[in-house]
Amino acid sequence: MKRVVLLAVFGLFFLVNANAQKFGHVYSKTILDSLPAYKTAEGEVQKLVDKGTKELEAMQKAIEMEARDLELAKDTLDDFMYQRGMRDLQMQYQRFQEKQQLLEQDVQTLQVRYIEPVLKNLQKAIKAVGDREKFTYIFEATETSPGVPVYVGGGTDITKMVDAEIRTYYK
Repeated sequence: MKRVVLLAVFGLFFLVNANAQKFGHVYSKTILDSLPAYKTAEGEVQKLVDKGTKELEAMQKAIEMEARDLELAKDTLDDFMYQRGMRDLQMQYQRFQEKQQLLEQDVQTLQVRYIEPVLKNLQKAIKAVGDREKFTYIFEATETSPGVPVYVGGGTDITKMVDAEIRTYYK
């Protein structure tokens, strides 16, 4: 009998604690897409990507044309000149790969410089709303984010609260 009473009390305690928890969800992408600071940051990164992509495409086209020309002239070139042309192509391709790696590094650097502060402010705003509204858990509601529920059937959508909070950081 004592066991049944203890189990009932423990079960009641567990239910009270579970009901005391407050859950919320936020659509971060909606907030970010509406922030001028984020749009500016994305624009700066995209400018670099566009410029770098054009340069890489031009390099690739030049390498392909030279490779085609070398292949067409293969029968008319002596072995030394053909091997020299192949070495030149390999060096050009290495420069292409280096430029590609540098572009990736530059994009990461710009993302850290421009986008990371906005993301930190978003996290700060989510925490501020969570603390103020006494949420136990706040989930990202975007279905494409790995590791988050794809169905939000309960909880409170705090997107507007977080949006209002983060905007105070950009006044």
